[in-house]
Amino acid sequence: MNILLTGATGFVGQNFINYFSTRKTNFHIFALSRESSQTNSGFITWLYNQTDFNKVLSDNDIYAVIHLAGKAHDIKNTSQAEEYFDVNYGITKNLFDAFANSQASKFIFLSSIKAVGDDQSYISNALDLSEPQTPYAKSKREAEKYIQNYVLSNGKSYYILRPTLIYGAGVKGNLATLIKFANKGLPYPFESFENKRSYLSVNNLSFIFIKLIENEYESMTLNIANEDAISTKELISIIYKALGKKPSSLSFPQGLIKTLAKMGDIIPLPINSEKLNKITSSFVVDTAEMIKKLGFSLPETTRGTISSITKK
Repeated sequence: MNILLTGATGFVGQNFINYFSTRKTNFHIFALSRESSQTNSGFITWLYNQTDFNKVLSDNDIYAVIHLAGKAHDIKNTSQAEEYFDVNYGITKNLFDAFANSQASKFIFLSSIKAVGDDQSYISNALDLSEPQTPYAKSKREAEKYIQNYVLSNGKSYYILRPTLIYGAGVKGNLATLIKFANKGLPYPFESFENKRSYLSVNNLSFIFIKLIENEYESMTLNIANEDAISTKELISIIYKALGKKPSSLSFPQGLIKTLAKMGDIIPLPINSEKLNKITSSFVVDTAEMIKKLGFSLPETTRGTISSITKK
């Protein structure tokens, strides 16, 4: 069976290809890319600058589509709203239309937990919705709605996955910042904040991709996370130990840190309000619905594998 993979050169795409390469399957990946530096191998064929999705799907006898490509959230807020909608909604719509009119059977769309609103501290299930707060989140939600409202012919299914923060080798963003912080042996400055957050191993996500393709499921939308939520203090402690550093921390008053973060919204500082919120607030995704609908627990836990983010 043939799989069409978009976003193959991104963080999730590269980790999925690495994960896939260690598994014995009957799948062959056709990976879309704008770059021409990759090399074909026994299980993967690279397709460069292919924009006619109908032709790509028909010419390569695609069975399943894994759509990872998208415009990521910009914490510096320099991107225009239409950029997110052009990519996260527009390209998804075009690809899904091509899928609907093709011989392919399965469409996996990597959305984001932000599509259900990230202003909550606890999300119970896929219907536990609040309004998305950013152009990125809104564009993902609109893409979800388009897929959910489309009447597919018999034999076709869609799977919308809303991952929480994904980690793994080569991760960027706030987790990469925490690694740099720990590597320098600096004390963790947010000891005064108590929280719990859900994370998702990129290997668990790859595991789900393969299970969805190998097995028969009805169309569904799922919030995806590891089954164990942990505090940022515990997270940073694990990172310190993985780097061979002795964990240390400082307990600054929350009011002082929040004031500095607000200053960082105006002038360049290592911390701003959005970064502080991501590090210190609680954000727990209940995984009971995920386990029930998939029919299995995920193989990796946060506590058991979060140290993988220290590997290059």
